This record gives sequence, structure tokens and C-alpha cells, in this order.
Amino acid sequence: TWGFSEVGDPVRIIICLSLVACVCGFLPFNRHPAKIFMGDAGSMLLGFMVAVLMLLSGERWPRWWMASVVIFGLPILDTAVALVRRFLNHRPLFISDRGHIYDQMLDRGIPLKKTVAICYSLAAAYAAVGLAMIPIRTRYAGIVYVLVVVVSSIVVWRKGYLKMEGLRGAVHRESDNVRP
Repeated sequence: TWGFSEVGDPVRIIICLSLVACVCGFLPFNRHPAKIFMGDAGSMLLGFMVAVLMLLSGERWPRWWMASVVIFGLPILDTAVALVRRFLNHRPLFISDRGHIYDQMLDRGIPLKKTVAICYSLAAAYAAVGLAMIPIRTRYAGIVYVLVVVVSSIVVWRKGYLKMEGLRGAVHRESDNVRP
């Protein structure tokens, strides 16, 4: 919302604050065991709204767009890792599997509460770095952006999140399902 307040657009500010309030109101009910679920329609709408707001934030100042991409670094990273992993392993790109980062953490024996805590901590770290990028000059924000991408890529590679083997419920190739 800082970017929009500098632009002076109260409609964008209200939309941002409304989304934040909705998500904060939803999260307590989504804790394990969840009492309510957002579902595909809700998550698609939320993702669309966030994406539009990210694009609007970069309308005048690129560092705000870079900062917003870093703030939402964990879901963006998870989506990118899923697509790259499926591509590298010759799997259909748009068919779901249990290979997302949080699924892989669970499959590796990390307890659910710890997995959630790690994901929340990572999301908070990305958000803190993104928010720190807003007041700095664009060229320095660009350097921070590149560093975040490089460090995230190295961690994903070293942790083996691009591999398919060992994943429960992973997508099988069409040829794997053909009976002789």
C-alpha cells in the first residue's frame, strides 16, 4: 500500500487493505485441522487480485514491482519450482501432483507443524526483504532482486526440490499407466 499512497490512489489502497483484512480473517480458521478451506475459486481470485495489484504497483516505479515479486516470493518460487520440476522430468506441466515444496518437506519426514512454521518463516523473510526494497533506489533494488532469485535457486537446487523420485502421489507418465 505504500506505493499506492505515494501515487495517491485511495481506491487501490482500499483494495489492498481489504485483501489484507480478508486474508488475516481467514488464516485462523485455516489452521490445522482446518475449519474452512479457500478452494480453487477463492485462491484463483486472490491470486488474480494480487497479480493485478503487483502490476499496478510497478506502473510508475519498477522497484515497487520488484519488491512485490519478492514479497510474494514463496508462492512464486513454489509455482516456478513445480513447473520446472515437471518440465525437467517430462511430466505434464498443468496436472497437479504432490511435488510442491511443502509436500516434499512432508514427504521427507518434516512434521506438519514444523513445515507450516518453516513456510510462514520463509514467507515472512521474503516479505521483510521485499519491504526493505521499497525505499531504496531502483538500481539497488534490482541488485537485491537478483540476489534473492540466485539464493532461492541455489537453495532449491541443493535441497533437491527439482527431483521427482521419492514423491508420494506424483504424476505418472501416460506410458507408465499403459497395461501390456
